[in-house]
Amino acid sequence: MKNFNFLIIAVISCIMFFTASCKKFLDVDPYINDMFNMDTVFTKKVFAERYLYTIYSSIPDEGKFVSHGVPWVGASDEGAWRWMRSDIPANYYASGDYDASLPFFNSWTPLYQGIRSANTFLARVDEVLDMKQVEKQELKAQARFLRAYFYYYLIMQYGPVTLLPDEPLSFDKDLSELLLPRNTFDESVEYVVAELDAVVNELPLNQDPSWVGRPTKGAALAVKSRLLLYAASPLFNGNTQYADFLNVDGKHFINQTYQEEKWAKAAAAAKEVIDLGIYQLYTVPKTNETASLPAAVPTLDFPNGAGNIDPFLSYRDLFAGGTLLPSMNTEAIFVRNSTELNNSIRFSMPKNMSGWSGAGVTQKLVDAYYTRDGQDIYTPSAEYPYSENGFSATGDDFTSSGTAMMYVNREPRFYASIGYNGSFWEGTSATNNAVKNFVVEYYFDGNEGRGSDAENYTLTGYVIKKFLNPEDNLAYGGGSLQTRKVYLLFRLAEVYLNYVEALNELSGSYTFYGQHVSRNTAEISKYLNMIRYRAGLPGVSALELSDQVTARLKLRRERQIELAFEGRRFFDTRRWKIAETEDNQPVLGMNINATKANREEFFKRTLVRDLKRNFSRKQYIWPIPRTDIVKNKNIVQNPGW
Repeated sequence: MKNFNFLIIAVISCIMFFTASCKKFLDVDPYINDMFNMDTVFTKKVFAERYLYTIYSSIPDEGKFVSHGVPWVGASDEGAWRWMRSDIPANYYASGDYDASLPFFNSWTPLYQGIRSANTFLARVDEVLDMKQVEKQELKAQARFLRAYFYYYLIMQYGPVTLLPDEPLSFDKDLSELLLPRNTFDESVEYVVAELDAVVNELPLNQDPSWVGRPTKGAALAVKSRLLLYAASPLFNGNTQYADFLNVDGKHFINQTYQEEKWAKAAAAAKEVIDLGIYQLYTVPKTNETASLPAAVPTLDFPNGAGNIDPFLSYRDLFAGGTLLPSMNTEAIFVRNSTELNNSIRFSMPKNMSGWSGAGVTQKLVDAYYTRDGQDIYTPSAEYPYSENGFSATGDDFTSSGTAMMYVNREPRFYASIGYNGSFWEGTSATNNAVKNFVVEYYFDGNEGRGSDAENYTLTGYVIKKFLNPEDNLAYGGGSLQTRKVYLLFRLAEVYLNYVEALNELSGSYTFYGQHVSRNTAEISKYLNMIRYRAGLPGVSALELSDQVTARLKLRRERQIELAFEGRRFFDTRRWKIAETEDNQPVLGMNINATKANREEFFKRTLVRDLKRNFSRKQYIWPIPRTDIVKNKNIVQNPGW
């Protein structure tokens, strides 16, 4: 009994004083439960499987992108949340008021808890007697993937991480052995890539459709693709602005010499995913209702054109859930069952459908969408003009008469993604006709304006419509429902964009992962155009991509549009080192104080005074929670925090 009491005291002491980055002992009960019940957990197959399934819960739910989930949309230059910062803390970060002592969006703690649990599982699963060896290998592969995924996510948010020993640390270790420092950025990336490479052949090509969210070969390679693209980008590839960012041993956290071969590795990793040959961009077949294509868009069958598909439905239904099961989505590589995605959608749904109408979109993103024939809105063609004055007398394939001219003749992804003043909302699951199939008005005195609800309204005159299914409705009674959805953590379109971006940065030829890569404009054109054809846009020729700088800007804009609201823009502006410009711009929207009687005044670009944007250089990398810095003197905080 004396020895047992001593052990308990030792456990609690470790929890109080050991580094959270090393062991993440922030919750006493779960850790004690781990220590004293592992013998029970690993006596039976069913218990061990349940233990592994709990580790999956440490994967951040990126479908929760509005409130207290992940900040990547609201803290970027594409989202504009209406509510007070205590309710929507992403606004703290976007305004430059975030502090390392704040508790919001702390991935450091739960992800290290997940890593520790994965290490424990890997160390002890062989003790299970009623589990076949092949089953153990399958579960070990999943656990190793999860551990690599948690490290990947930490690197994306915090930069260099602390790599724990793969074997769980015991309490008889000396304190100095437990206070581990951070590894360099390159060491962190190399470890994760090596783990993913090691596990990829242990994972199946496809998972049983009943197990949504389990990793596959494609998932492991897709994580590798994104991480290597991030590592090749200017933020962490020879960034001399981090010359003073040193570890406790004086070693540079960020390599100070630019290495072009990092882009080659990123390109090769993306091509590995593509060459699996099991993923395709999701498309919906053309019907009699499909809008006609602009003359510049090839009418060949997809992927050589858009002649046999419906571009609007192909993009909308990719995210909308409902009857599209994950196993039917040819583009989905790694998904998560997201109970929070529908809650996030509620923030933008009309109040008439019992939503809150306040998950706004910046004018900057709205302006990024092309016209129907792929032109910039400021240089439109005569066939598909753009105007910021007046209203349409007839509408077009996606709009009705009376729609503001600035929303007419836009590309299909615009209509699938943006809710604007005059847009049509279906909500067909409701049986009450008054709460479905109506046009929203964001005028001050409109049905969704701030005059009708001083708390819930859009600051910019736009809301996010992406992720909604036409059936979705929250109006009370009358059979209203929201369709079941998964959140696409990784999808093929992003891998294509990773591939072409990395190719564009090359000047030489390289071979990595069995892939030969170089700056081949025909190859860039091929994969970029598949995304554009799916969107109903003209392709881009190899000649148009011949200039690297021009191509770079075009590829970045394609990412901005194609991946809007998927959490990538936040990281893109940072890894490209353009956030000091892009994320410092004031937020613009429409004039939401204009009334219906003076409707022309609504459609004027207006500064959103209630939304502060202030990006400083320290915000390129998220701060490690201050509590972890205090606990471990060997952990160096990120610059500026």
